[in-house]
Amino acid sequence: MEPSHRVALLTALAVLGAGGAWAAAPAGAPAPVSAPATVPAQLPGYSYLTRSMGAAPPGRVLALYQQGLGVEFMDVPQALTVGADGASARRARTALDRGAPDTQGDAAPMALSGDGSTIAVGDWDTSTPGASAGGPGRADVALVDAATGDVRTLALPDARAVLPLAWSPDARRLAYLSPTEAADPFASPTDPAGDLLVLDVGSGRARPVPGVDDAVSAAFSPDGRLLAVQRSGGAVEVRAGDGTLRRTLVPPRAGDVLAAGAAFSPDGRLLGLQRGGEVVFLPVADDPAVAVPAPVAGDALLAWRSPGEVLVQDRGASSSATSTDFTVSSVELATGSARAFTRVPTAGGNYAVTRFELATGLVQGARWTAAVPRPDRGRPAAVLRAGGVLLAAAAAALVAQRLTRRRSARRVPAPAARPAPRPVPG
Repeated sequence: MEPSHRVALLTALAVLGAGGAWAAAPAGAPAPVSAPATVPAQLPGYSYLTRSMGAAPPGRVLALYQQGLGVEFMDVPQALTVGADGASARRARTALDRGAPDTQGDAAPMALSGDGSTIAVGDWDTSTPGASAGGPGRADVALVDAATGDVRTLALPDARAVLPLAWSPDARRLAYLSPTEAADPFASPTDPAGDLLVLDVGSGRARPVPGVDDAVSAAFSPDGRLLAVQRSGGAVEVRAGDGTLRRTLVPPRAGDVLAAGAAFSPDGRLLGLQRGGEVVFLPVADDPAVAVPAPVAGDALLAWRSPGEVLVQDRGASSSATSTDFTVSSVELATGSARAFTRVPTAGGNYAVTRFELATGLVQGARWTAAVPRPDRGRPAAVLRAGGVLLAAAAAALVAQRLTRRRSARRVPAPAARPAPRPVPG
């Protein structure tokens, strides 16, 4: 065997050995549950290489949203999660699989628990073939475990649609809507209205909230003892855990919509409601000692950082972001001052972000950082890893062979000059 061939073979074997160890190594473990969450100034953007939660579980989910609307070339909608480290991006495949086929690939209705442990995935229309695990006409909800990626499906009372609204703080109960007609992902936040039920995820039993058949939104209190319910007429009812009506509140204006899941302040004294371009506040109890903040600018209320600070959806609020980036701003209620908190790049608006949610319990103790970490999209699939290793080995072997030949050519001495022939006497 020529020296160049031998060097190429040894190089390829070395690369194959190292690459094989990398390809076979398990994916990195998610951050410990006890560690505080990290919110960077920028979350991971759109990518076709993002792995699914089942293939690479994130551990805990900080943010859940849809990116992409399916209206442009290669603009394939994705249901995405960002882990509690602020850098781990994963696809929520279950939400896409249960999406309605006539909505350009949009994800199914979904809701993130406040502790980031579970994603509930409902159904826009249970009559759609293949939408639910139980088949057409069978209502159920899929619960995706962020720590393992496992999916648990619970059968529900018959319904035309299943719209998850809010989780209890301990992630043991889920409030959801059960309308009598199919839901439209492009409809207004108050359409459709329906029966409000509370699902106990441990027992799998769903119970309707007594007398509430026209709910449009709901939110649990921080201690989980109260449930705020908004009805289609606009009134907000505060109910006990057993459904007993405690009090009825009147929103400041007609059309104000209770922020599902994120409405209660951490101290339980205020409710946040959304109107066109503003977030307004409503006291839970008739207590003159509770100061009601002035409205703040924002398209939607996403979470409370503290009783005096809220996170709102505010596209283009960051001076360092383009006007098309999806931006979350932090607003101090006492002064109304806002600052950019985090954003999702949209590649100039080509990959729009919709239905953005934050794990309300995680952001309260989260660490904010101006650094933008390198996105972790999960390790590529085994076939891609194997293909990459083979290509790297072949390229390394080719380079090694060429270098060996060049060195050998330099080492070969030039042939000695022959003496000139003597002239022959004539």
